[in-house]
Amino acid sequence: MEIKVGKRDIIWSYLGSFFQYCTSLIILPLILSNILEEELGLWYSFASIGTLVTYLDFGFSTTLVRNITYAWSGANKIRKQGFDTTDVKKDVNVTFVKQILFTCRMVCLVVALIALMVMATAGTVYVAYISRGLMNKGGAMLAWGIYAVAMFLNIYYNYCANALRGIGLISQYQKILVVSRIAQIALSYLGIKIGYGLIALSAAYLVSGFMIRVFSKYYLDRAVKEVEEQCPKLANEKTPLRDKILGSVEIFKDIWFNAKRSGIISLCSYATNQSLTLICSAYLGVGETAAYGLSLQIVTAIMNVAGILMAAYQPKLINSMVLGKNDEYRKMFSMCMFVFSSVALGGITAFSLVSKELLTLLGSNTSLPIGMFCFMGLYMYLEHNHGQYTSYFTMRNEIIYLKAYVISSLCIVLGSWILAVCGMNIYVLMLVHFVVQICFNNWYWPHRAMKLMNTNVIKTAQEGAVETWGLLKKLLRI
Repeated sequence: MEIKVGKRDIIWSYLGSFFQYCTSLIILPLILSNILEEELGLWYSFASIGTLVTYLDFGFSTTLVRNITYAWSGANKIRKQGFDTTDVKKDVNVTFVKQILFTCRMVCLVVALIALMVMATAGTVYVAYISRGLMNKGGAMLAWGIYAVAMFLNIYYNYCANALRGIGLISQYQKILVVSRIAQIALSYLGIKIGYGLIALSAAYLVSGFMIRVFSKYYLDRAVKEVEEQCPKLANEKTPLRDKILGSVEIFKDIWFNAKRSGIISLCSYATNQSLTLICSAYLGVGETAAYGLSLQIVTAIMNVAGILMAAYQPKLINSMVLGKNDEYRKMFSMCMFVFSSVALGGITAFSLVSKELLTLLGSNTSLPIGMFCFMGLYMYLEHNHGQYTSYFTMRNEIIYLKAYVISSLCIVLGSWILAVCGMNIYVLMLVHFVVQICFNNWYWPHRAMKLMNTNVIKTAQEGAVETWGLLKKLLRI
């Protein structure tokens, strides 16, 4: 089955992704003017730990989207590595889709329980340590407890939201994000105004995540039922639990081959982009962590917004690749990369010009060093740029960049930690990130991906500009 990305999907992707990535920025003025700098640093530490535990799924989230798209496109089996267009049939293999979903549900439950255990033990010890100087330590620990429960639910039900994207129900998924994030903003605002601070932020995050999972499951079940109705025999089939489990074991073995690689790469990405927040909290104090965390939050939001189009087109890209439409794939990929670079570089430049005045207007208790922000913007752009190109290999079910990611992340973490112990400031630690990545990852993976797509930097930019203009004209005809 061919997956299509329409105008509504694109518009809702931008609207939904805006709320997904910018919710924290929307409530940021309220946080900056009502929460102390030390508490802000603690909240960023919550987020860093939460990001770490989500990586415990070892790549099953991204692997799920890819394999659900394969199955929805008509594939009848999962290959450990790569794919074969001869595996693809005309109709959706609903039984296969349901078996993949059952497998990932069981995996997500196990991962969620492990994550909860990690947060309840090591996470609690760490939070207790860094909050030892706060006046309201009890409130901070309660906020952490709520946050841990929220993370458990989010990890467990994550397969529903990812499956929606995998089968091409992009606008439905984005609508859910909009509603849930608006609820999070409203609850955060209300809770902070009545004086609950970090507790309000954690509770709002819990409610928002719960809404996403409930509505995602509703849309997913409805989509599967609609396909089943086209084949009454499938609707009446009841697979025994024993057969489900045995089938899940076989699927797990196939998925695990690349999922474990994706998981390790996810941990490497965390180590590369998030570990410095924890190192900064432990050695430089939560005050300096607030400035670094604020810069990271804004830069990450800009990069995420820049990558919205690529995320929206991912099911279609995979679908085109599986169906052997290589020229169509290259044009879409070039368009996504052109939009990514334009939005990322434009956003970093624009915010750097207005950041001082904007934070003053908002009455921020935390300053944003412009030098830190611009330097971070540079190396984070390069980081996300090569990450977009490695997605080409991921979509081909080929995780060939594992070794490079492991080596670079180890160098970054160990280098930053050693220099932090030696008393170096935050700028020196950031320089480690920049130097390590520019030596290999920043240039090699874009070069290799473009070579395999039979293109180059100039051709990608030209083709991307043409395709982007065509997309804009299409959207403006609404």
